[in-house]
Amino acid sequence: MVFNLDCARAILLAIEARGFNESISIMGLHEELNSFSKDDIEYCCLKLKEGNLINATVMAFGPNTHIGAVQDLTYQGHEFLGKIKSDEIWAESKAKAKNIGSSAVETISNIASNVIANLITKGITG
Repeated sequence: MVFNLDCARAILLAIEARGFNESISIMGLHEELNSFSKDDIEYCCLKLKEGNLINATVMAFGPNTHIGAVQDLTYQGHEFLGKIKSDEIWAESKAKAKNIGSSAVETISNIASNVIANLITKGITG
């Protein structure tokens, strides 16, 4: 299955918008983010959990793994989302990642950092 970066970003934004100690199920995320399939949402949550960007309850049923509930963002999740939260930075970062042929979270994070640094430089000198 393909890791959908737009879905991952939407999940991170939805989790950040929740209250302290307020968890959400995959079905709850799917209702909120209905432009993505339930499978895309659950797969992204599993990968975000593996990447230490979210805290989530993982359940195994035989060979299958599922997310029971998503609790919150990790510190790394907040750091990553902080870089890609702006729609403009997200769009530019995705375009640059596409041009170089990489859609890895680390690559997007590095590109977003460079986009932000360029905006800061333009602000200081512009």
